[in-house]
Amino acid sequence: MIHHIVEHLANGPYGDGPSIRSDSDALFDGLTELLTPPGKQNLTYSRVPTSARKARLRAELEKVLRGAPSATRDQALTATLAPSSPLTADADFSVSLRVLGIDTPASDQDIRWITEEAVHDLRAEGYGAETPEFDPSLFQQERIDEAKEFLSSALGRVATETLPFSGNVLILAGTFDSAYLTPTPLTIVVNERILRDPVYLAESLLHETLHQKFGDLLLVRRLLPPQYTPTSGPFLNIPWNPTPEGPRQMDSVRVLSTLHVYTHLSLFHLTLHAMGSGDTTPEKVSEYIARAHFFAHVAGTAMVGAHTGPESEAFTEWLGDALMKVLFHARSHGIQPDIARYIRAGVQG
Repeated sequence: MIHHIVEHLANGPYGDGPSIRSDSDALFDGLTELLTPPGKQNLTYSRVPTSARKARLRAELEKVLRGAPSATRDQALTATLAPSSPLTADADFSVSLRVLGIDTPASDQDIRWITEEAVHDLRAEGYGAETPEFDPSLFQQERIDEAKEFLSSALGRVATETLPFSGNVLILAGTFDSAYLTPTPLTIVVNERILRDPVYLAESLLHETLHQKFGDLLLVRRLLPPQYTPTSGPFLNIPWNPTPEGPRQMDSVRVLSTLHVYTHLSLFHLTLHAMGSGDTTPEKVSEYIARAHFFAHVAGTAMVGAHTGPESEAFTEWLGDALMKVLFHARSHGIQPDIARYIRAGVQG
């Protein structure tokens, strides 16, 4: 049964990772060609040799898609496309960036750019963030590789075809656990302390990379409504983990993104439970499934449908089919998620 769920989530227009990345690469290849000044050699986005440089170029190209002023855009692109120095042994930030996939060495400038952008964005969101002192006992790259292998053994193609959406892992210290940040695409940020917890590290890599995959889906599938802005609303109150200011709120597109993440995390924890690994609990499996069903319920409402793109219904149904299979399998293992309680709490909120 779990194998069938994996295959479901790894296929189709919203699950087929290689196809989605190919479409995204084609979009940015075309954009770099359009933006390359006359007489300059075109830099093909999909052939950028390092994941760090690709992340930096992607960030500038996304600014173009969001309507950045032309002067700012041209200056930033010129700097991004310029040759960079090779990585040196004593680079200030070289200990912080780790590679999620096969890569060539990044440059000093690219590592510095990713680090400074991520630290600035985390601090702007109210988190503590700083470059940690290098601790050789953490075996950073080894821990990341182990987490990747763990995910692959648990989720097969869902893991192996999702992880390539993010090519970099930035390791910081601070008051957060992990993050996907819009200013630093193709990059996962993790706190150094979670490197010692292989299961949570694996979950964090999956969680944050799913946000990147959804970001690509927004670009190459019709999930966004016309003239979308994340501040226009309407907003939904989330009935758990409130902030000091009140309930957490999400707009309709973020509801789809969170449903996407929770569906996959439900499968991840269900798989751990079915493997008898002892790395999860029936209560945690139940919680993830119930929360995923809450978002599936909300995503199917007229409010969300009216404020998302024309493919949002098909996207929600694709995830809902997977969730029903997850729920059936969980119940066969004696796990009974209280889905109605979550939905009632959301309605009351």
